[in-house]
Amino acid sequence: MRIGVILAGGQSRRMGADKATLKLNGIRLVDHVYGRLRNQVDLVVISGGSDYDLGIENIADEPGGISGPAAGVLATSNWLGRVHPDVTGFFTAPVDGPFIPNDLVERLSSSGSSSVAEVDNYLHPTFAYWMCERLTKIRDTFLSETPHSLKRLAELVEAKPVEWDDANAFKNINTLDDLGNIND
Repeated sequence: MRIGVILAGGQSRRMGADKATLKLNGIRLVDHVYGRLRNQVDLVVISGGSDYDLGIENIADEPGGISGPAAGVLATSNWLGRVHPDVTGFFTAPVDGPFIPNDLVERLSSSGSSSVAEVDNYLHPTFAYWMCERLTKIRDTFLSETPHSLKRLAELVEAKPVEWDDANAFKNINTLDDLGNIND
């Protein structure tokens, strides 16, 4: 079973509003990402505090734990271990990354290991495939370090970079200016 996870647990400090609900070309960002992922996987879930009325499972970060996208990845891995123990890994995409390539899941899964999208030698670790077994093995090491960056998590699980040519496919909408420039 292929599982896609929308990383939507952030606080949107730079945006000043919940990114998931902001509209790009009249459609909420969460709906853009959900639409792109659901065509590539068997099940889509959200890592965050809401399902945004999509009727899908949402996985909250673990109480008292770390924050940020790495917290979502670890919480999803734990949730899968309880609910779908037969699943070996999952794909992630950020709620503010609405231009997900249509071949994201196919290409990330082709490496046979954890993998991360890369464009021009720049890693985009929110667009990744995470092997649950590897996450379990490195969890304590990762939690003992600071800061808890997603790039460091990718290093620890030995994620292989998967090269793309189109940097726009991994563009994040981080500010209202970013959103305005695209909507114009």
